[in-house]
Amino acid sequence: MQYADDNATPGHVQRMEPFRLPQIMLYGELANGTRPRGAPRLRYKDQLKRTLALTNIDPFSWEQTARDNATWRRAVHQGTTAFEEKRKEN
Repeated sequence: MQYADDNATPGHVQRMEPFRLPQIMLYGELANGTRPRGAPRLRYKDQLKRTLALTNIDPFSWEQTARDNATWRRAVHQGTTAFEEKRKEN
């Protein structure tokens, strides 16, 4: 499982130049190949969206938030705190 603190890394990658390998890996798609039968394994991008939703960060506009480092750090901190409080209650 990915932990809520891991949300800081995508913000860093999003602010990189578009030709950098980490950004290519985050936004890239395979040119060819097949997925296994049944339930395919989740891609990093799919797991990231799930984690963002759990930490109350909009998975559809996180890139806008991540462009400003201070705003991103605040959002990750607040989201992580809320996630941990909910986890402790359950």
